[in-house]
Amino acid sequence: MIEQLKGKKNYTIERELHRGGFGITYLAKGIVCEGNIPHECSYTIKELFLSKYCQRNPDNSVSAPSDEAKSLFLTAKKKFLEEAKILQGLKHPNIVPVNEVFEQNGTAYYVMEYLGDTSLQQYVHQQGERLSEQEAINIINSLCNAVKYLHGKGILHLDIKPDNIMIFNGQPYLIDFGQALFFKSGKATSHSHIGGYSKGFSSAELRQGTVDSFRTDLDIYSIAATLYYMLTGKTPDEATSLSKKKIYTELLDTTDIRICEVIAKAMSPDIAERPADISDFLRTVNGGSITDTVILRKSQHSDILSHFNKSFLYTLAGIAAIVLILSILWPRFKTPIATSPDDNENTLVESKNGSVLPIEVKGITFNMVRVEGGTFDMGATPEQVGPKAEKPVHQVTLSSYYIGETEVTQALWQAVMGSNPSEFKGGNLPVEKVSWDDCQTFIERLNTITHRKFRLPTEAEWEFAARGGNKSRYTQYSGSDNLDEVAWYDRNSNDKTHPVKSKKANELGIYDMSGNVWEWCQDKYGKYDRTPQNNPTGPDSGTGRVSRGGSWYYYARLCRLSYRRNYSPDSRFNYLGLRLVLSE
Repeated sequence: MIEQLKGKKNYTIERELHRGGFGITYLAKGIVCEGNIPHECSYTIKELFLSKYCQRNPDNSVSAPSDEAKSLFLTAKKKFLEEAKILQGLKHPNIVPVNEVFEQNGTAYYVMEYLGDTSLQQYVHQQGERLSEQEAINIINSLCNAVKYLHGKGILHLDIKPDNIMIFNGQPYLIDFGQALFFKSGKATSHSHIGGYSKGFSSAELRQGTVDSFRTDLDIYSIAATLYYMLTGKTPDEATSLSKKKIYTELLDTTDIRICEVIAKAMSPDIAERPADISDFLRTVNGGSITDTVILRKSQHSDILSHFNKSFLYTLAGIAAIVLILSILWPRFKTPIATSPDDNENTLVESKNGSVLPIEVKGITFNMVRVEGGTFDMGATPEQVGPKAEKPVHQVTLSSYYIGETEVTQALWQAVMGSNPSEFKGGNLPVEKVSWDDCQTFIERLNTITHRKFRLPTEAEWEFAARGGNKSRYTQYSGSDNLDEVAWYDRNSNDKTHPVKSKKANELGIYDMSGNVWEWCQDKYGKYDRTPQNNPTGPDSGTGRVSRGGSWYYYARLCRLSYRRNYSPDSRFNYLGLRLVLSE
């Protein structure tokens, strides 16, 4: 191994970090002077060394033993120097900067800042063989922004994988541009032959060894495979044998179905299914429109005409329903209930299911349903058949409270906030694309207007109300064992939200607690404790927040009463909304 190198600085080689087919990477020390004070810094130095064609001489020089090998090495050296100088001009917070490029020992080198020895592969192993969904998405966001920057410069990396991503201070850094291709006006400025193929992380096209056009989907495939690895701790099957079924089997129990579909689409053998560019991939990962990411329910061409016919019929039915609802509600809009809390603090309206407290805000009226306190078994009770996250079943006792008859509508959100973030627009549709943090702001403003103390439900309050409180019939979904009676979910939603109260209510007269949109709870997400609890408010530690109920986009089993999800409080999706609670 070489011991010293001399560029703009003198470098002392500490040890070899990595050896591949095209080069050797070393950890080195160099002296830097800040003012008049010298101090030692660590660097990563990449040496061009073709393992199949080069040899190391006693004086540490590198040579090629045959004319053929020498020709290949000189071509590689020219490419190495050209590309190293291009990399030297890259400035992105998630790409390790190249400090200098030089020739020595008959070969070429470039010097980068040293970011430690922890690759993403090692990091995942250290974290327990897989990462949480939110941490994985955070890493992918940073990685995608780096790749988007590269694509904007006409560069395809073509070797994105956990080994080529370093984790330093919690941030990912993309390294190893040995396979990269550089393009100008859509044409490669360097030889388009690809010298390597990473099983599980490279698309089938890279096995051919050449790239003839600026194909951003090749990098996107590798990013999706890396996301899969972070979420499962497993290398994906090789591209030629990868199946969507395998992706869903490995991911669905722990991962948002949207993420499953984004990965399956980006790794599809059909190039037309892959995202058009990195921005499209980023948008769908972070909860953008899914109209062109749904791949399970629209995979057969013969279904397309039927889908559009159904969409048209659903649209007509939706218009008719809205007209009917407006005709019923219009008299109430003309003579709204007084906004003063003194007027309606205890003005309860008796319904067939119990007491209802009407609230009016800026001309918008909504009802709060009284839930009489009681004791129940929370979690995966026998009818739920739930996974480990819903266990152990534990006894919970709650005081009486009021909960929203429906999910918060866009009309109410607009009245309070002055804006509507929802993707599917309609006053009587549930508001969506609101984060937990957004909900806190909404509730704070609502309380200022009404002089009340609204809040999000605790997870226990949500489940007790969804089960039907003390009137529970112990059904699998909220109000029925037949999900179609009470919920909008993936099989009947036509890929969108629907007006609140358009399905059957549960035992307490509460609507849509299964399906339509997921509903934020106040609690932090954590493991259940089997100890009996009174009015629990969730764990004290943790960052994720609980959401409940399933949605228009999800499978039936995710709409069960005891099913729970963990979202970062800043998550915004077009299937994530809220329901209000008011302490008695």
